[in-house]
Amino acid sequence: MEHILFMLFAAALGIGGYSLMARASLRSLMPSLVVGVLGTGVYLVSLEVGLPEFASNLFGATVIYIGCAISAKLFKAPTTIFLIPAQIILVPGKYLYHTFSHLLADEYMLAWESCLTTFEVSAGIACGLVSGLIIYSLFIGVQKSFSKIKAKKLIDSEK
Repeated sequence: MEHILFMLFAAALGIGGYSLMARASLRSLMPSLVVGVLGTGVYLVSLEVGLPEFASNLFGATVIYIGCAISAKLFKAPTTIFLIPAQIILVPGKYLYHTFSHLLADEYMLAWESCLTTFEVSAGIACGLVSGLIIYSLFIGVQKSFSKIKAKKLIDSEK
């Protein structure tokens, strides 16, 4: 448990540092921090229960996208303003580093394994973002349908 809390704290520092380095507005900093830490928490808990890297990144990225889309709607700003800082923690830099480190050391089998893990993590993030987009779009579509039905019933009751 202490390990996860430490990682969440480090994620918050990483997201905040990246946001400041990228000159993100202070208005977008807090939602990005909250959503990024929440998505990182989902990722870490998924790893703790034994899910593979692909599934853990998929679930973390899905939560991050949905949270960023909600933040974008609330703050009337583009989703990417919140999305890029929030998901930066999931980027597979460690595995990419290990891939090139093994290549330089002529350890080709280890480099191949690290390369496959890099692709697996990247695919998990990409699929998670697409899944989040689909889930959010479905939710918005259902919400709009219900509001149209409710408006139609209201108009019909006035007649």
